[in-house]
Amino acid sequence: MRSSAKRAAAMIRSHACSTDPDQRTSMADARIAYCLARGVDMDDIDPASGYDRSRRAYESVRASWVWNIKQHGFSGFYGDGDRITTAYANWVAHRPDFTTGDDWLADAEKAHRAYWEQDGRSCTNAHCDWHPDADHAELLRAIAEVEAEDAAGSAEPGPGVQDALFD
Repeated sequence: MRSSAKRAAAMIRSHACSTDPDQRTSMADARIAYCLARGVDMDDIDPASGYDRSRRAYESVRASWVWNIKQHGFSGFYGDGDRITTAYANWVAHRPDFTTGDDWLADAEKAHRAYWEQDGRSCTNAHCDWHPDADHAELLRAIAEVEAEDAAGSAEPGPGVQDALFD
């Protein structure tokens, strides 16, 4: 059986994209009710939006960013920092007391390097901005070999790279 908090969350998700001012006010009220049902202190709920601005919510969002970047590295996927910067700026605007002296990206980089350097492993994301090209030397060498073969054989038509793989 679904709890009242789960029903409230489902209702919020179903109406969250509305641009109608009355419905947006109702959404903020619904978010507030949802936060209260989850046990969030009323002082930690933003009255205009209904969002949870508690220390627990901040730590959860921060941990999510750090974990994802730890696993996958940092690359253009994150909008060259725009996405994490926007998330961090949101917390700076609403709870600067939580963000003072806190650097999500620096902590994510430390976590990423520690995770991938344990046991002498290398990051598997060839586009990770935190690793020099030497970390992906074997991949780059293989690409260079294929490009050299293509350049050498460009005068004569022949099988493509994929065709050569299946010979």
